[in-house]
Amino acid sequence: MVQVQVVATIPSAEADDFERPGQGVDLFSTNYRDAGDLWSSDLPSRLARMQVSDVGMIARGIIDKGTVLEMQEVTVEDLKLDRPSLSDDAAQILGRLVGLLRGVKEVVACPGCQDRPLWLQYSDAELRVISPRFDDDEDFDEAELKEETESQEVLATS
Repeated sequence: MVQVQVVATIPSAEADDFERPGQGVDLFSTNYRDAGDLWSSDLPSRLARMQVSDVGMIARGIIDKGTVLEMQEVTVEDLKLDRPSLSDDAAQILGRLVGLLRGVKEVVACPGCQDRPLWLQYSDAELRVISPRFDDDEDFDEAELKEETESQEVLATS
């Protein structure tokens, strides 16, 4: 079984009900045993993702043994009415994202990062901005790399 996210658009006749121009729809299916998971602790992060991706509605099919039992359609307004604190929780998540992006922007603005390809890497529970070292890089010094490797080997053996 392969799961893929599908992006759809609400018909313009129904889009007039939305306060914002976001017409995206998050379509997915779930097993009938997991039907209540929409209202789980992941709801604030789902709302934050919806706001970032300009999605205005969740449409999901509840299935059992390959048969669709029911369709659920929930708008952002429905979520906010059901859980009034949801907006604040999603704003907190988006605030953390803004802080993270500001930190990345500060690193990228450093003089050593100018005119270099930069990659965002998540490794060892840390998010890092790295710059790959290519063989044809003018700043790449084979002797310097050899010295670093030898000094690391000496430290490892002592």
